[in-house]
Amino acid sequence: MKNFRVRLAVSLRSGMLDPQGEAVARTLQEIATSGEAEQGVEQANGKDILWGRIDAVRVGKLIEIELEALDVEQARTAVAAMSDRLLTHPVTERSEIVGEIIELGAPSD
Repeated sequence: MKNFRVRLAVSLRSGMLDPQGEAVARTLQEIATSGEAEQGVEQANGKDILWGRIDAVRVGKLIEIELEALDVEQARTAVAAMSDRLLTHPVTERSEIVGEIIELGAPSD
């Protein structure tokens, strides 16, 4: 057996309302137009802006799992099963392994 690190991104399914994302988007827009911008930023309607208009923000979570498995495929299958059984709500959320599955080496006893 070897140790692996897997990152699992969990997000709301498309079409699901995201009140937390909406609150973050509003606050980011307020920050961008608050006049508290750093030197050298663009001007829009006489106000400093840090970035342009925020169209949408979706809030999710990133779960990092270290586990023992025989190989990368077994690690991928195990994390998919964990996601299906516990880590995501099947009706409202979806999950995806992001990045590479990293082999950490042999487990330490």
